[in-house]
Formats: sequence, structure tokens, C-alpha cells
Amino acid sequence: MVRLAIAKHDGFQLCTVEVERGGPTYTVDTLDELRRKLGEHDYYLILGRDSFTDLPLWKDAERLVKMCRLVVVPRVGTNLPELSEVASSIKGLAKENVVTLDSPIIGISSSGIRERVSKGLPIDYLVPGEVERYIIAHGLYRSANTT
Repeated sequence: MVRLAIAKHDGFQLCTVEVERGGPTYTVDTLDELRRKLGEHDYYLILGRDSFTDLPLWKDAERLVKMCRLVVVPRVGTNLPELSEVASSIKGLAKENVVTLDSPIIGISSSGIRERVSKGLPIDYLVPGEVERYIIAHGLYRSANTT
């Protein structure tokens, strides 16, 4: 679906590292592999405020925050915790390693899209048309109660 979503955009490139690895995927392992394949660069991890709050629970969070800068975006229904609250649980997380975007909150999420599909509701304008057609053609995210 990512391939379909980015097909018309020259500035995007599909990365299949996690699919090729198989099994459970963890962000820290993906960054390790990207660094092996692409070399040392400045890596940025974009995550929602909700994920940022849960970051201390992630696999090898202390190592992860040393491998990339965090870019935290607003999410509907979440407040940004104080950096000190999250940093107190993750050794090595420094203020200069976190960028907080001050951007409009757009109420689109993958879980929300899946829920709409499972209820038979439209997803027009939430995903590219090619992706919507793929979801419908393959019967993805449909619950047993929808036709």
C-alpha cells in the first residue's frame, strides 16, 4: 500500500527493511539496519505525542534516543508530556534531541481508517484513491458484520 501511495511522488522512496527482516520489528533494530546499509547520517524518528509518552516502554529506548533525533507531532486527544517526565525514564534523552512540531492537528490515524473500513464507512480523502481501491479489492480490515 505504501508503494501505491507514493507512486506519483518522485521525492519518496520505499524502504522494505522491516518486511525483509521478518518477525517482530522494533524501531531500534530498524535504525541499526539502516545505519549498516546507508551509513552514518542524521536520522529522524517522527512520532505522535502518544507514542512519545510511551517511549520509555519501547525496546532499548536508551539506545534508540542516541541513534536519532525525535520529531514529535501533535495528535488528537493527547497532550505533550513535559520532556523531563519522559527523560527521567530514559537515560540519555536530552532536550536538544527532541523537536516538537507546532503544526495543525489532523485527525487522521491508521487505526481510525481501519475502524472506518471495518464499519463499512467511507475513507475518501483519508488515503490516496489507489490505496482505497486496494483495501476494497483485498477485503482488508472488514469485520465479520460488514458486507
